[in-house]
Amino acid sequence: MIRLVGTLLSVLCAVFLTLILLGTSPAAEETNITEIKGRVLSPRGLPLSGAEVREDIGRRESLVVRTDKSGEFLWKGRYCSILEASHPDWPGYKALIPRLLLGEDYVLLALRKTLTVKGKVQNPDSKPIAGAKITLEVYGVDSASGFARVKSLIADADGSFVIADIVPENRYRLVVYAKGFCRLVTDRFFASKSELRQFEYIVMSPGRAVTFTVLLPDGKPLPNVLVSVGGKDWPYGQGRTDSTGKVIIEDLTAEKVHAYVSAGEWRQKEYWYEPDQKGTVTIRLERKAE
Repeated sequence: MIRLVGTLLSVLCAVFLTLILLGTSPAAEETNITEIKGRVLSPRGLPLSGAEVREDIGRRESLVVRTDKSGEFLWKGRYCSILEASHPDWPGYKALIPRLLLGEDYVLLALRKTLTVKGKVQNPDSKPIAGAKITLEVYGVDSASGFARVKSLIADADGSFVIADIVPENRYRLVVYAKGFCRLVTDRFFASKSELRQFEYIVMSPGRAVTFTVLLPDGKPLPNVLVSVGGKDWPYGQGRTDSTGKVIIEDLTAEKVHAYVSAGEWRQKEYWYEPDQKGTVTIRLERKAE
């Protein structure tokens, strides 16, 4: 009996230590919580009671809090890349602040009249690209690219699109995807007080399929490793190598591509590659330094 109790105590201690090391103990979870305090103001500069403040508006699920009688709010969560505020009594007005502009102290979210972005997506022959996916991203977050997704939509049959409810006084860009074409990223633009920003034409170039071959230092192929084009934290093309160490990723540029390989104990020497005339890239790995 005494031996059994001792064994159980040993197991419980081991589980407790494991939870601490993994950071899943209640104390560890509490230290990962971010608190953001602030106030929402109307376009007239007055505190707004009952305003909705939400984070990560580009995701399907977002944490929403409401302001009190004095217009103040307290947001608590694990991570916040964007804060957006709105109020039912002020349709067409919103506030948006990216993470890097939030600061550590008090945040003021002043509602502003939202803007609209319009444009058309077409190919080099001036024909519309129906079904192109247009994503609006805002600059100022602590991600690899510095951008976070705000909203996405699909172009109409004539390639046209309209993005409404854009909060001014922020820097944005558009990221455009279409099957058979290279991913296109517009230059950053500053949303001014003008109610309309017009992209007359967004011309997309035809994409190409690139075959990536991942090899070990001895020349042997490395199967089942993930190849990400665009970067580790912001990929726009991914695939796993087959038994021969090859993977085909479509709709890439004919010029240099940035590729990241996730291969455990192995690392790659370079990240930028220029496909040859056949559209192939060979990535040779080396063992990570201890």
